[in-house]
Amino acid sequence: MEKTEPTEPSNLREDARKALPYASLSGILQILLSLVGILLLVRYLPADSYGAWMMMLGLAAPIFLLTSIGFRHSLIRFMPALETRYEKARLIWSVLFRRLPLLFLICFVLYSTFPFYAESIGLVNQLTVFTVLLPTYMILAVNQYLILTLNATFRQREVLAGSVIQQIIGISGVLIGIQAEQGLLYFAYAQLVANASAFTFNAIAVIRYVGGPTWSDLRMKHSENSEELHYRRASFVDDLGSMLLSADISRIIIASFSTNFQVAIYSVAVSIVDRLRALIPMEIFRPLATVTFFRRHEETGTIEEVNRMFAFIFAINRIVAVAFLAFFIPLGQEALIWLFRSDYGGSYLPALLLLVTIGIVGMPVGLVAQALNRPQFLVYSKLAVLVQIAVAISLVPAYGAIGMASAALLSELARNLIVLGLLRREFPIRYPWASTFRFFLAAVVVSGLLWVLQAYMHFMFAAVLGLFAWALSIRAFRLLNSDEKKILATMVPGKFQKASALLFGS
Repeated sequence: MEKTEPTEPSNLREDARKALPYASLSGILQILLSLVGILLLVRYLPADSYGAWMMMLGLAAPIFLLTSIGFRHSLIRFMPALETRYEKARLIWSVLFRRLPLLFLICFVLYSTFPFYAESIGLVNQLTVFTVLLPTYMILAVNQYLILTLNATFRQREVLAGSVIQQIIGISGVLIGIQAEQGLLYFAYAQLVANASAFTFNAIAVIRYVGGPTWSDLRMKHSENSEELHYRRASFVDDLGSMLLSADISRIIIASFSTNFQVAIYSVAVSIVDRLRALIPMEIFRPLATVTFFRRHEETGTIEEVNRMFAFIFAINRIVAVAFLAFFIPLGQEALIWLFRSDYGGSYLPALLLLVTIGIVGMPVGLVAQALNRPQFLVYSKLAVLVQIAVAISLVPAYGAIGMASAALLSELARNLIVLGLLRREFPIRYPWASTFRFFLAAVVVSGLLWVLQAYMHFMFAAVLGLFAWALSIRAFRLLNSDEKKILATMVPGKFQKASALLFGS
């Protein structure tokens, strides 16, 4: 019997294709512009001040996770299935209004207890800066719901515009502050203005394309069915585990067991790797890919389709992630010193370990678990927190940022193996061993070439030649198989089809 390829409705395919360019630009521009801001601040601020600044900025993400109680996952999971704008508007505003009291409470607790924990994590004399940043935390948390709504309704163009507004205003503020020789308090105000501007734009976009709030949204609580409730609660526990494994918590651990200078070293490594991580296709297209993945699985209902998408996302991610690793091994030390200062050359080994985490250890098993309605597997995977804490406490006092990066690597490996193992107990999920071996060979060849080239030319010229070598290796080592090329062809807009075929083959 001849096997038939799964199909998908034209409206999903067209929505995804229309959103794809904007999703790409949104991710790439945000990365490049935020990197500019980081470079300016690292060069301007003393290392201790930069470490304290990153510690305070890092509190925004945990606040959002704690106040969302899993809704950030359930919204992106179930909102696309709602048929009308009215239903989507009632869902987002009802959920958002009920998050606000908890958001205010957490921010109040953080403010009132600041004197008790500030000294232990190197934030003495930073209460005024922290007070200015508190409204920024609240704006960022609310803004995330607006961005989720726009992504779930394929309004990536508006997400792009809001991101550009935030980054441009933020960089302008940094440049003015450096020129006027301002301190952290000024930069806190600049952050507030930039994020408030993006929030205003996104709120207007959501009201225009989805609908505005009504008084009934304040009175009527969103009624969840058993599937939504289970999914949200499991996702929230997963969020708590992710928070404990995050770079923000890692910085607190380093500050508690080491120095603010090591916090700065680790922050630079994380900042570089996070920007590179954000260039990975799954991160650039995460909202779009998540919606598309769920819709494809729901329409076909087959494990084979999950395996196809798992292998496809894995391969597409690794084309970028393994390239970063292959380039960074020979060129990373020189690039860090050139971009920042010689003080930050110590960020090389922590950054290298974190790149191994995303290039070799990382795998999109979380998306598969969510698609198969097994979010509890992500909860179990947070046992990796014990690995990270145990390794960090053992290594950070002696090795600082390198010890923390080692803990992050081992915990990520444990987390992914737990999810993959649990998935394979119920579903025939296939790990792409053949593809992994081909990627390994391609990375060794290109990295070796760059080792030779950097001895004869500036690292930037070597990197340009390395890009051509990596592009050739994509086809030479068949990093995408024929089925994965077919899936890619269905997602790439028509105007980019020729370029895609030239790079990946047809």
